Amino acid sequence: MDAFLEQETRRSILKWVPVGIVYFGLDRVVRFCNPAFCKMYGFEENELLGHTLLLPECRREEWRRLEDELRQGKQFCNVRTVRKRKDGTLFPAYISGVPLFDDRNELAGLLGVIVELENMPIGMIEYEHIMTLAESSSDFLLLLDTDLRIIYANPGFSVATGLDDVSLQGTKVLDYFSTEESGIILANFNEALSSERTIYVLKAHIRNDDNAVDIPVRLEFYPVYGADAKVPNGIACIAHDLQKEMELREQLRLSEAESQMIFESAPIGIAKINIRGFPIASNKRFQEILGYSADEITGRPFSTFVYPDDLKEGRALFLEIVAGGIEHYEILKRLVRKDGKVIHATMTVSLVRALSGRPSHTISMVTPLPEGKVCSRTEDLPHATA
Repeated sequence: MDAFLEQETRRSILKWVPVGIVYFGLDRVVRFCNPAFCKMYGFEENELLGHTLLLPECRREEWRRLEDELRQGKQFCNVRTVRKRKDGTLFPAYISGVPLFDDRNELAGLLGVIVELENMPIGMIEYEHIMTLAESSSDFLLLLDTDLRIIYANPGFSVATGLDDVSLQGTKVLDYFSTEESGIILANFNEALSSERTIYVLKAHIRNDDNAVDIPVRLEFYPVYGADAKVPNGIACIAHDLQKEMELREQLRLSEAESQMIFESAPIGIAKINIRGFPIASNKRFQEILGYSADEITGRPFSTFVYPDDLKEGRALFLEIVAGGIEHYEILKRLVRKDGKVIHATMTVSLVRALSGRPSHTISMVTPLPEGKVCSRTEDLPHATA
């Protein structure tokens, strides 16, 4: 009988373990499983012993890869996966595996541990979520030991250096920064390991030997402490790609320039009005309609350009929109030019909110009516949108 199964004491203990335990022979046939394992899969013990376990088709390649690692003497821990019950339903779980060897040091079987996702300790789930964030982050994330060797590097850093994570493991982090900067970085790292400061920030460049391009970064790093440690046992680093940041700023600058060009060249009059009722910007067409310069328009309340009889209705709608009660309204309005001429026009007013959600200002778009057509205050009523 296999050495693993010879000790009844061991078997008895495993029966009480609250996580699933299974022992496979080299042919992946179940040789032992505890009650928690049977319950998880929905089988009776005699239905599992001597049989191969159900496996979702989508996970067969994953299992072959993990099994190959076990046969090579390697082990794996807390791999998130999906498994299949007797009734055909699937359930998410974490699996771990350890190879078992006989007295002659030959592979005798495979020991597996499985925990359903809902029963996984919250700390492990939180750890997985953190690792998911690290793996998908566009920043370069590193964990260093006290000798400044790389313990962990996320895919972003691998791309930046042109090296895979295996090649990065155990190498000196200073090797990936420009020679001119490595001295000041080393001094700051050493200080982080010996002082009480909790955060360090400096600018540097990550070297990529493949394309000979140095990536400008803002390097932030923090001393890392163990559960009961009084001195740091490592350093956590975040390197933010300043090149991407500069590219985003340039895109934003171009976007703002395009918006300004559209604003200035629009065939209708446009003005930005703050919540106090004062214009803060206007385009050339708006200035032509009223006959005022840009400075003259921004120097007085918008109400001074409105025909007196239309003030009451317009003021009520404006107060409602800046209070956030409505988002948009359209109205026929008479405006008074600088030379005293009355202009009949349609005016569309829309609310613009700040990032906080509070009303910031309004955009008023003015289109003069054709010559000879006048506003009818009784037939044409304002349209408001909440």
